[in-house]
Amino acid sequence: MDAWLALRDCREALDAALQSASANAASSADPGANLSTNLSTNLSTNQSADLSAGTSANPSPRPDFVTPIETALATLDALAPRTHANPWLRQRHDKLRHAAGLAAERVREPALAWRAYLDSSHPESRYRRVRVLEQLDRRDDALALARRIAEAPINEEEAQRAARTLGRLSRAPVRARRAAMAAANFAQAELVLAHAPAVRVEEAARLALATPEAPVFYVENTLINALFGLLCWPALFAPLPGAFFHPFQRGPADLNAADFAARRAAQFDACLAELDSGAYRESILQRYVDKAGIQSPFVAWGALNDTLLALALDCFPAAHVRKWCERLLREPLANRSGWPDLVRFWPAERRYELIEVKGPGDRLQDNQRRWLAYCAAHGMPVSVLQVRWPLPAEARAEPANALAS
Repeated sequence: MDAWLALRDCREALDAALQSASANAASSADPGANLSTNLSTNLSTNQSADLSAGTSANPSPRPDFVTPIETALATLDALAPRTHANPWLRQRHDKLRHAAGLAAERVREPALAWRAYLDSSHPESRYRRVRVLEQLDRRDDALALARRIAEAPINEEEAQRAARTLGRLSRAPVRARRAAMAAANFAQAELVLAHAPAVRVEEAARLALATPEAPVFYVENTLINALFGLLCWPALFAPLPGAFFHPFQRGPADLNAADFAARRAAQFDACLAELDSGAYRESILQRYVDKAGIQSPFVAWGALNDTLLALALDCFPAAHVRKWCERLLREPLANRSGWPDLVRFWPAERRYELIEVKGPGDRLQDNQRRWLAYCAAHGMPVSVLQVRWPLPAEARAEPANALAS
């Protein structure tokens, strides 16, 4: 308990110190000194991936940013003998080191970031070391580490980042992009609207594609997650030690732990076995009623309704649901996002299609690419729909719908 309290105090002190430093910088009208200070949320995956290399040439940051990071790392070094032996404490220790490393990168202190990441087992810390080595002008070391990551990645995201970095560091970015495009074996199509939509592009696509025989729903990151959450509710909320500390938790505290699924292997196996026996449909529908409104990290109740759930259970093959559940279990938190925007059902034929919608200038995100590639590799009907509309000079052109099937 003392070690946990010390970690909590360290986190709060770092947050407070950086917040104060940012406020001071803002009051001095220094636009270059703004630092995101809520380390409890960290940087998003895309933000941290986009921190640029080669920042060592930038001006040195103000000491009032650097000192709290150094103080936090010194505290974590002192706590290490007490936290590393306990997996639960080690996870929190590494999360805080990773947050300190991100903060150090933001204030252009790559050496300090390297110190933070070096003793961190956070899932993203190893790849951040590659980026910091680039910032330290240690290109050969960065390339060697990127190769080691590519050979034995921790997860799909790390493998994807390492491949991209190898393409850049080996001066073969064009070949890397072409290889990535060749590996994208999911269908791609185009939808041309008559004019710029008055609604979001996903809703415009949904309206254009939907027919009485093939209804289309906007389900991004909701429907399939909900099927998983309802089917595996007993496993997700199993009362294991260290999982729940009060009755109002939205989900288990160890949801992001590396051994989350392994600790509940028997419970998850029992839930997924219902996909083989056919009992899954009744279980999902019953929990949809019994658990309605109860918080869950996977079930967005407002996005569900009786019609949508019935269509999903009718048109999604159990084998596909199993594959989705298996990938979710690899990294429950990370893999909750990246799902395609739309689902189109053909109830009479008991089939479906998942559709990722992209408007002009919009590109696929990494987590979207991973889900699309995974689904395509397992023979699931997925596609990317590029939506565009004529510019004023093109307004006389006749619109065409490439997905009118």
